[in-house]
Amino acid sequence: MGDHDYPVTASTVEYTGFRFAVARDTVVMPDGRESDRIYLRHPGAVGAIALDDRGRVGLIRQYRHPVRQRLWEIVAGLRDVEGRTPAHGGT
Repeated sequence: MGDHDYPVTASTVEYTGFRFAVARDTVVMPDGRESDRIYLRHPGAVGAIALDDRGRVGLIRQYRHPVRQRLWEIVAGLRDVEGRTPAHGGT
């Protein structure tokens, strides 16, 4: 299967939330038909794996509401500050 450019003929934002938006693009498929694609727009995120001198991974335990419990996670943050690179961290 080869590459194909999917030209966008229309684009709308269906919903805008605190950290993301839901967008709808109408694209032209390889056979010429148009099809809608719905996706999330997000500012991006960055994660860091911290290792100690014995090779152990540092984790944090953080509450995540969708699953109603605390989960063990790597350190991470949003890329929501204009001009910061991933190397500068997310917040």
